[in-house]
Amino acid sequence: MEIGPIFRALIHQRSRFWLIVLEIALTLAVVANCLHMIRDQRARLLRPTGIDEENILAVISAPFAPEFEDKDYLRASYEEDLRILRSLPGVIAATAMHQLPLSDSGSSSGRLSDLPDAEELSVPFFDSGTDVLRTLGLELVAGRDFVESDFRPAGTNGTPESPEHFNVIVTQELADLFYPDGDALGRPVQDDEGAEVETIVGIVSRMHCSWPLSGLVERSMLRPVHPQKSHLTRYAVRAEPGMLDELHATAEARLFESNPGRILRVLTLKEIKGWAYGSVIATVRLLVGLSVLLVLVTSLGIIGLTSFSVNQRTHEIGTRRALGATRLAILRHFLVENWVVTSSGLALGVILTLLLNWALARFAGIPRIDWPVILFGMLTLWVVGLLAALAPAVRGTTVAPVVATRSV
Repeated sequence: MEIGPIFRALIHQRSRFWLIVLEIALTLAVVANCLHMIRDQRARLLRPTGIDEENILAVISAPFAPEFEDKDYLRASYEEDLRILRSLPGVIAATAMHQLPLSDSGSSSGRLSDLPDAEELSVPFFDSGTDVLRTLGLELVAGRDFVESDFRPAGTNGTPESPEHFNVIVTQELADLFYPDGDALGRPVQDDEGAEVETIVGIVSRMHCSWPLSGLVERSMLRPVHPQKSHLTRYAVRAEPGMLDELHATAEARLFESNPGRILRVLTLKEIKGWAYGSVIATVRLLVGLSVLLVLVTSLGIIGLTSFSVNQRTHEIGTRRALGATRLAILRHFLVENWVVTSSGLALGVILTLLLNWALARFAGIPRIDWPVILFGMLTLWVVGLLAALAPAVRGTTVAPVVATRSV
């Protein structure tokens, strides 16, 4: 069966042909760009954080008892909490942190290196207790972990005349930003006033900061400061694989039994990460819903076009059957006709896809679309078009040859 006569016949049905071609083209343009953005957002959600997020539990202690205002009582409670958490079955390590990574809530400060003309960098930082690297599952690539002599009490402040000195651990990206030549280990960084001076004693390969959707995501600094607070203390607990659910059930009960003068909340780090990525997850769901809806509407349009074509050409089909055309030939005719319509729409749709992506890249910062995404969208619509046209086309094969004689 020749495509040329089919195409010329469709051209004569101008309104129906061009409407469905335009619908398919617009569907490809929107769906392909939606798929591209879904893939981009999903990649952000699944990128490695450097943290063993699958096995980490966060415990938040909010004291209300007046005894916690006493520094000695607060310190004793803090140490008892860590002792209890570290003694629970299935716990690898536990520490305290003033803020939790991936939580969308944290602290940052400006820091600069000692290089000439060094630019100040915005650095998210975490005050944390002992064993923080093992608790978070961070990979140390250079230098050392914190030792007890590194730790300072919380709330100490330096001045430019008498700066406060810390040993810190930073991520590889932050170390390279401070010292591009790769010699960051043992080098200092400081705030713009010189009131705090930190020496880099360790470098970890990766650790996402508190704001996973920001441009600072790969920059993190760990400072050895015990972060016990009279109003709120956060603990991170790393469990052995498969033990997180059991630990979730026992940690709160054991801590409350030790000291009931506070409100306790226990969450997994994946739950916390889900809240921080809430906008990403919502965007992906919206784009998936929009894509499915457009494909559904387009398939209904193809069904309608093929059904109308079958109904309008009943006499023609009967005549062809009377002249010896098989049911398979009738079915092939309508499927080829559908393929011509779909392919015409997809050819126009490729142009519209590139134009829409250009506009999104220029005005919304969306990355440029890849050809595999466009080809996947085209293949999807080809299959959808074929399946949508199949039922009306099969119905056309049931037209009996006798129909050709009814108007004679």
